[in-house]
Amino acid sequence: MTEPGSVAEATSSALDFGISFADRQRLQQIEDLIIDLQVILPVIQDNALGIKDACRECCRKHCANVSLDCDCEGIMREFEETIREVDLQLKRTILLRERATAISKLVWTFLLLCFEIP
Repeated sequence: MTEPGSVAEATSSALDFGISFADRQRLQQIEDLIIDLQVILPVIQDNALGIKDACRECCRKHCANVSLDCDCEGIMREFEETIREVDLQLKRTILLRERATAISKLVWTFLLLCFEIP
């Protein structure tokens, strides 16, 4: 039987929760992936905006001279929807990063307390 407050008891408690240093490392990897998303998503958004603007300019030059129905507005609406969706995902990554950072700090603190030698 372990003594209350001993390192063995703290280690046992940490293992009962199933938390390890490997879990802490995995959380760090998740944070890094979220940061990658925060870099990639604005680029995707800017690219979609640029393509939409190029399509609008192309439509203005070519479709204005044609008497047939123009499908360009539908295409522009699709790009606008894509831009809004990327913006939403970017906002979600900000919240996700905050949560991942908070959980990571919590786990790290827990591990430090559990393995602290009195």
